[in-house]
Order: sequence, then C-alpha cells, then structure tokens
Amino acid sequence: MASVAKSAVKSALKKGFLDGAALAVDELLKCSRCGRCQAVCPVYLATGQERLVARGKLALIQAVREGGLEPTPAFIDTISRCLLCGACRSFCARGVDTAAVIEQVRAAAASSLGLPRLYSLLFAGLEKPALLGVAARAGRLFQDLAGVVPGAPLSLLPWVGKYAAALKLAAKPFLSGDLPAAEPSAGAVGLFVGCGANYVWPEAARAALGLLERAGVSVVVPAAQVCCGLPAAGAGDSASAAELAHRNREAFAGLSGIVALCASCAHHLRRIPGLPPVRLLAEALPTAAVTPGGDRLRVAYHAPCHARFSPAGTKPLLGLLAALPNVELLEVEDACCGFGGLFSLTHPELSLSILSQRLRGLLALHPDAVVTDCSGCLVQLTAGLREMGRDVPVVHPAQLLAGTLAGTFPGI
Repeated sequence: MASVAKSAVKSALKKGFLDGAALAVDELLKCSRCGRCQAVCPVYLATGQERLVARGKLALIQAVREGGLEPTPAFIDTISRCLLCGACRSFCARGVDTAAVIEQVRAAAASSLGLPRLYSLLFAGLEKPALLGVAARAGRLFQDLAGVVPGAPLSLLPWVGKYAAALKLAAKPFLSGDLPAAEPSAGAVGLFVGCGANYVWPEAARAALGLLERAGVSVVVPAAQVCCGLPAAGAGDSASAAELAHRNREAFAGLSGIVALCASCAHHLRRIPGLPPVRLLAEALPTAAVTPGGDRLRVAYHAPCHARFSPAGTKPLLGLLAALPNVELLEVEDACCGFGGLFSLTHPELSLSILSQRLRGLLALHPDAVVTDCSGCLVQLTAGLREMGRDVPVVHPAQLLAGTLAGTFPGI
C-alpha cells in the first residue's frame, strides 16, 4: 500500500490550484498559531514535526493559497498526514475546524491530479453494494484458501495481509439477509449498519437490532443503505461522497431518526443535510434495556475520536457499561488508535507508531476485553493485538451488552 502513498505525491500541483476551491478561508484566518493543538494531535505527538500539527498545516495552506509557497509533492504529503480525528478542533480556543479545511484541500488536489487508481476502484465499489458483496465473498474465499495454503493468496496483497489475517470477512453480509419489515411504524428509526458490521461483524448488527427491539424501539433496516461516505470525503473524492449521501437520504427518508453502529459513520452522517437526526446505539438504549448476567469481566473502553468529540460524547455508553454489575469498567486514558480510515494504509508506519502507544496503555490495565464502537478502531486494535501475540478480544459494545442478557460472551 506504500505505492498508494507514493502515487499521491508523485506530481506537484499547479500554482493557484486553490483559487476556485471551496475553501473555508474564515477557518484559516481564525487560527492564531497559539500551538494548543500540539498537545492533542496524534500525528504531532508521534513525530514532533511542526508542519504536521494543525497550526503548521494551516500556515502552509495559507501560504500556498496566497502564492508565497509552491504546492510541491512535499506539501501534498503533509496534507495527507492527518487523521481527521477532530482533536485539534475540540482543544482549540477558537474552534478552528482544521479537518474540514484539510478535506477541502484534498478535494482540490484530487480535482487537479486525479485520485490514485485504487481509490477510484474502492469508491466505485462503495457505490455498488452488490458488486462489493461479490468482492467480499471472494475475499472470504481467499481467506479460507490462505488457511489451507499458508501465505497464499494473501501474499499477492501484502498491504492488506495484516488486516486480512486478523479479520474474517462474513460468509454473508448482514444487509443481504432477512431484515425487519420495510414498512415502518410511526416514529420508527433506521439502523445504519455501516461497512464494518455489514461485511465483517454481522453479529454486532444482529445484537444491536435485538437490543433495540427489546427496548421497545421500532426499528427498520433499509436494504438500500450504502457506505456513509467518510472514506471518500477524507480522500477528496467529493463526487463519490455526494452520491453516497444522496443514496442514504433516499434510503432513510421518512424515518424519525438513525441509529448508527459506528462512531465515525455517525460523525459523517451528521454532516449530511437532509438526513434524520443521528445517534449512536448507546444513546438510543435506556439502561434498563440491559440486565446483568454472566461472569465478571474487566473491560477497557477505547473511545473512538469521533465519539469523544461528538455532541453526546461517550457518556451514554459509559453509563450503560458502568451499570452492569458483571462488568468492571476500567479507567482508560483517551487516545487515538491511529487508524484514520485510509491513513492506516497510506502511512502504515506512522499509524503503527500511534497504535503501539495506544495498545501499551490498554494492555497495562490487563483487560479481559476491549470494547469500542467504531469499525476502524475495531480493525486497528484487533490487528494490532494479533501482531503482538496478545489474546485480548476486541468487540463492539452491542455484543457485550447482548451478552449480558444471555449470560454469555461469545468470543470473550
């Protein structure tokens, strides 16, 4: 996957490429260069490079916009090294939305240079769920073959070997199975499954659906829903992101709200005009919806960046977990895992550096399980722990909460 990163910086942009871009100039001018972002930026903390912190990136963008700096490949590389986690905005005294500016610059760069071929194929697949389902089934077959013939065929795709070995694709995507009736009752909410639960963790989607129904929530699962569009928007593919947004507006039309299983999906869906209000699963569940049972577990909650910096924060889920007598909820210091969607593939070494620090903090608490409500974090933490040879399961909170009802915790 290093080739993707190289292809993204092989050409310099033309001077003035930002002239016609939809750039939030007000956000650029709001930054006072105070440096508060240094304390919370995962990329800066891992590298110590001023150009990679929010104020450094904004200063470079402003210089390029004004014509005082050439938009060289080094500039493109700098703009690519951002997780879009939102930590800088949350800690900024002026609330500068650096992530939004970075997305806009990436979109302008993609318009001028084009997208790497792999990105184009990926986003085209996300717009065609049937095609993506075929690819997922083929991937599952490859994984099964790899179990019989070690090293093949995943050796043909070394950039995904780390994740493919740790994460088993589902034999059947959740959205291709039997779903609740499409005709909603008054006040019904729609369950936004997301790519992770659809293709890798369908058991999490089934658990979430059961929890909502048990709590008396009227739920429908629109079969026509597609990817939230965050990967496309983060890569600068505005057209694909807009098309996915349009598909989801149609799929969830008429519903009173959306319950999302992934914090990053929820973050992006909230930015799409015309969608019903979006909540995470824990925000839609009363504490009484879960009753205690099973053995006592030491649980560490990894709070995704897009949950920590969301309107509701992490309090709803922490409240649910803390109310379970069979769960000892460990005190965990918040930190990024370094996934950042495509960031983990284009900058694997930097992503791994951020992840290693996060895993050391989690493992120091000796948890029986790690819980997180973001598909990207689930991928990153699961793969990282496997690489370390540590047998600590990482599960979606829906699986843990549903397990308390049954008195068992599959996979834990």
